[in-house]
Parts: sequence; C-alpha cells; structure tokens
Amino acid sequence: MTIHRHWIGYDHRGPATLRNIRQDITGEPVLLLDEGEVRTVVMDLTSYLAGETISSATAAAEGCTASIATASPLITLTISNATAYDIEGKVTLTITLSGGEVRKDTIRVRRIDRYAAENPVSDYT
Repeated sequence: MTIHRHWIGYDHRGPATLRNIRQDITGEPVLLLDEGEVRTVVMDLTSYLAGETISSATAAAEGCTASIATASPLITLTISNATAYDIEGKVTLTITLSGGEVRKDTIRVRRIDRYAAENPVSDYT
C-alpha cells in the first residue's frame, strides 16, 4: 500500500505540491479536512476553455457541504462540514461550457484528525 502525503497540482504560480491533498486509490484527488475546517479551492480553467467560457457550474456534495461560484475562467469551490472518514465523501463538479460541452469531475473529501493523521509520518521520508 502506498501512502500519498501530497498531491502534485497547480496553483497560481504553476506546478506545486499541495498539502493535505492526496491522490486516492481511484486516481482522484482527495481533500483532507479537519473538524470544522472550511477550505476554498480556486480552479483556473483557462488552458481547458480554448476560447469558450463557463456557462454554468454545479457542485453536488456527499459527506460534506459544498458551494460553488463562477467567474469564467475561474471556479471557486468552498468545502466544509466534512463528515466522511472514508471514500464516501465527495464533491461532483458539473461544468457546462458555452459550446455545450459538459465536463464532470470528482474531488474526494475526507475528514481527518490532523494530529493523529500527520504526526506518525515524517514529511521527509
């Protein structure tokens, strides 16, 4: 079994190693939230849009609460109240582009006890 402590992604400066985001065994990103934590994820879809705009975006949450705001090409996803300790927690994004294309993505969401989950494993293994 491989434990992924970080997930390689992109932030406003380019490629980055993001803390508390890991890759699930399903290949999907997993966002780890402490009790009561609220996380905002901003996604820049500029490279994906290719001249189109975002017509609509929805977020369906299971095992957490999610809200979404759109200002093409940015999507801001706010996730809170994580209750799932396993693979059941997720946010399914449905993004419709101006050309009619529909894109669906899943972000897994898991509640953790940060100190119990992070302390036993060194950051530099």
